[in-house]
Amino acid sequence: MPCLTAGVDPPQLCTSIRATKIEEYFGTGYNTIRVSMNLTIFKFGDQTWISVGKVDYTSDDGRIPDYICANVPFDINVPDPQKCSPNLGTTFAFSLQEPYFYLHGHFNGYWDEIFFGYADDGTFSNSDGTLMTPAQPTYSTTFSNRNSNIVDTQNCTSFTSAPIAPKAPRCKSFESKTEILNSDNSTYATSIGNYNFIGGNNINAKANFTGSSDYFVIFWVNGSPCESKYHNYCNYQLFDGDGKIIIFSSIVKFVGSEDKGNAIPLIGRIIIRNNETLMAEGIPFTPSNACLYTSFKFGDTQISKNQFCCTEFETA
Repeated sequence: MPCLTAGVDPPQLCTSIRATKIEEYFGTGYNTIRVSMNLTIFKFGDQTWISVGKVDYTSDDGRIPDYICANVPFDINVPDPQKCSPNLGTTFAFSLQEPYFYLHGHFNGYWDEIFFGYADDGTFSNSDGTLMTPAQPTYSTTFSNRNSNIVDTQNCTSFTSAPIAPKAPRCKSFESKTEILNSDNSTYATSIGNYNFIGGNNINAKANFTGSSDYFVIFWVNGSPCESKYHNYCNYQLFDGDGKIIIFSSIVKFVGSEDKGNAIPLIGRIIIRNNETLMAEGIPFTPSNACLYTSFKFGDTQISKNQFCCTEFETA
């Protein structure tokens, strides 16, 4: 039975946050936008859901979105009741297959992002992979340039205990394999990635792609991209202590000046708890259980099958 080391606090999951965003614009004219809302993550059946409370939105210029949507294409004309609120004062919930989500406000003729966050495996986390704790429940990021200053803040308002993982050796090297299958189960494309810890929780990574010559793979480690077409290895300076590493990818090609393709929401997850490497809360990578498996729809008719395996463990 898993147990805690004496003096070590039990791991915690952040299940509710107060999300706040303050945007100041001072280019051709001054405007301040303030947005805040309560978000709660919960399970319904086998799916992860997020509940969005009443959205408080103010703007100096008086513009207010008529409704809020989560992870939707921007060509919709009416709010989808499964992913949108009919107005700012109505709560709504949406399901997730991705470990991340976007909330956008719909205005007359355009959309504007009001919040971006990570919600995965029963907990909210920060974009850099750090985890909110009762001792440090608040996390903020700031973006500034000559025309704007944007501050996003997450304050965790509810914690619950995470399952405790059995003791296991730490994994130091991983390999991912993604196979895109056609509807007849033939292989359309494959991508293989390698990820190695290079000191603490910092890692280097690379990926290759086998498929149509005009396509290539881009993968992200905690939101930072690496393009297989241009890099042999990408290095990532990550968090200290406990945290989460989320890896997802897209298979794309150049269309004009843009990358066009399809995303694979999750190809790998590494949770660091007390210097152990977990594939999910309470479940470590071990020699007998070395792989995390996922599968997602890819485009209209294809699916991606993904495995993310520990290939080398540390030795005592």
